[in-house]
Amino acid sequence: MGTLTATLFRDSLLKKNLATVIRCNISSRFVHNDIHEPKKGTPREKKLEKQNVSSSVPWYLRPENSPRVVSHLNEISMPELPRDHPESLKLIVEYLVQKLGMDDVKVFDLRDDFGQVINDGAKLMSNFMVIGTGKSAKHLQKAAELLNYFLKHKLNEVPSTEGLFSNGEFNKIQRRLKKKGRGAPQYAKFSYGASPNTWVMMDCKIDGIYVHMLTKERRENLNLENLWSKDKSKYPIKQSKEKNDNILSGLRFYHTSTSNGNCQPFSSIRTISTVEGMTRKAFNPFTSKKHDYRSRFRALKNIHLSNPESCPLEKIKDHYAAMQANGFALTYNDVYEYLDLVFASPEFYRGITRDADVYNKRYQYALKVLRRYRPALSNPESIKKLLFLFTLAGSQYDNSKFITIDNVESLSQETANWKNIFRYSPRIHMLRKVFTHFSSYFTLSDLALMDVICLSIFINRGDWFSAKNVIEYALKRADYNVLICCLRLIAVNGNVNWSQKFLDEYYPLLQKSRCFKIENEIYYIKLLLSHCDPSGNHYKDIRDNL
Repeated sequence: MGTLTATLFRDSLLKKNLATVIRCNISSRFVHNDIHEPKKGTPREKKLEKQNVSSSVPWYLRPENSPRVVSHLNEISMPELPRDHPESLKLIVEYLVQKLGMDDVKVFDLRDDFGQVINDGAKLMSNFMVIGTGKSAKHLQKAAELLNYFLKHKLNEVPSTEGLFSNGEFNKIQRRLKKKGRGAPQYAKFSYGASPNTWVMMDCKIDGIYVHMLTKERRENLNLENLWSKDKSKYPIKQSKEKNDNILSGLRFYHTSTSNGNCQPFSSIRTISTVEGMTRKAFNPFTSKKHDYRSRFRALKNIHLSNPESCPLEKIKDHYAAMQANGFALTYNDVYEYLDLVFASPEFYRGITRDADVYNKRYQYALKVLRRYRPALSNPESIKKLLFLFTLAGSQYDNSKFITIDNVESLSQETANWKNIFRYSPRIHMLRKVFTHFSSYFTLSDLALMDVICLSIFINRGDWFSAKNVIEYALKRADYNVLICCLRLIAVNGNVNWSQKFLDEYYPLLQKSRCFKIENEIYYIKLLLSHCDPSGNHYKDIRDNL
């Protein structure tokens, strides 16, 4: 009985609670509909429907919320290519811009330079210079590898690359430098503006195309465009005011020694020092042409000869160094004018009293200048002008009484007695070495002319050993004309021993030569015999042929 009563009570309680829950749900639904649901067709209903639709679409697919996709490829513009450019240049530039992502790509045409404003060294080695900016050193390293692959497999050329360091090589070098640099001075830890992979140059080996890829900072520091552009005003030289370890900052002293004032030319000429100041102020080595350098040299020369203290030789030396550093090749005329000024300056001979020391210093200095500037010597006539200044400074080759192959016919026997008035350099025997140094520039006819010049100098000097070396060197080339010159020079010189040695050693060889015509040399042969055999007891075979 008790159990049944409890069961009925529990069932009635559950039904009561269930009815209460149902009524609450129904009332809350009506309340929600009355409060939150707007009537159909109202703006609020449309807004809610729109939100429900938008909630089912991802945000990146909603047209009003999606950002506009802008492709950087659409912003890339090809640089202007020069006229009559080869197809390979177009392919390389397109690959640099579109595939490798190089910025600010420029192409410089070095083929036609009628104004002589482009760097001479660049014109000799290439036809086109392509320069581009990379985003980082890593970018340049990868771009160089891809460009190398492109040239090999697409254009069938094997390029050469400079300035590229792999990670392994760079890390190895850094470890070694770090190990050696412990305790070293601070300047030993500088990079001097030449960080690895910041400037990569590639010779494409096709149509004279060179590609330069640089980082933005390195490109601004080097300003290579100023070397290759025909309009220098587009790429002026800008020096950074910030101190750095860039080695190129050492060029500043060339143009910051005076202020850039707007003075009128020749408006304040009072003394030589004012002329010097105006000359330095008006001259800019970075924007000047070759004729500007020559004009400035003439001005410095006049200043030095008038007042050596205001313009020492060191300043003229710096002028030529700046000329060479800016890519202007020095000709033999430039070197001649420079050496002529140096050897005419009392400053050069300061502290020297003996003639031997004078000749020795002139020879050493002239040879040093020739090796440093390497002037273009196309034929013996060009170097002939320089001979009077260094080794020939003591040979007096330019003296009117000097016996040469040109005036040997007009000289009489008395000329031989004048040879004692000549003062010779003790380094005259080095002349042959100087000629050998330049022999690679000359043809066989040029070498023959140089042999005649050397032979004339050595015979006038009385140096038979050096003269014999010249003869032997010429005979190795089967050049027998030098024997004819030697015959005439020795005959007029009048040396008895030389006359005898020539007749014994070289005259039989000269007789077999096709270029030897005895009827043209009878006078000199008789003169030679009169020196070594005045009695006529010897050389009967030679006398019979006459």
